[in-house]
Amino acid sequence: MIPVRRISITAASVVAVSCIAFGGQTLGPNVTKAEAAQSGASCNNQIITTSGQIPSKGSANTQANRNCLLAQGNYGTAVFALQLSIGYCYGLSTGSPPGRPDAIFGGVTKASLKTIQGRIGTGQDGVYGNNTHNKMQFWQRYQNGRHYCYLDPTKVS
Repeated sequence: MIPVRRISITAASVVAVSCIAFGGQTLGPNVTKAEAAQSGASCNNQIITTSGQIPSKGSANTQANRNCLLAQGNYGTAVFALQLSIGYCYGLSTGSPPGRPDAIFGGVTKASLKTIQGRIGTGQDGVYGNNTHNKMQFWQRYQNGRHYCYLDPTKVS
């Protein structure tokens, strides 16, 4: 009898395949390749400005770097910055302890982002893109017992 090796498909293997398929950019399940191209692809960094810690696709403080997308399945520095704002500016959970984002855009982060999108008047799709960026507040600092959050004056389209 020939031994049979079973292959199990995990979330990590799906992320790896999507990463290869989209040139290294990890996209969420509801994001098409066309949407990613239009929005400037996945955020993979953050910009630290006087307005706060803002998800970006590069470290330079430019409008072009702010033109990016985050969706369920993304992870890293940009998701960490988004989760800080979700927790400190809006008081919502990201699935990890308050003040300790896990930098993984999972189901709880998506649900919280949809709640924020409802509050700020954007489409409630649970995807961070230009419309959400232009209306949400970003966490800047903690000082004298208070968290400070601001809108980013640099709008993206």
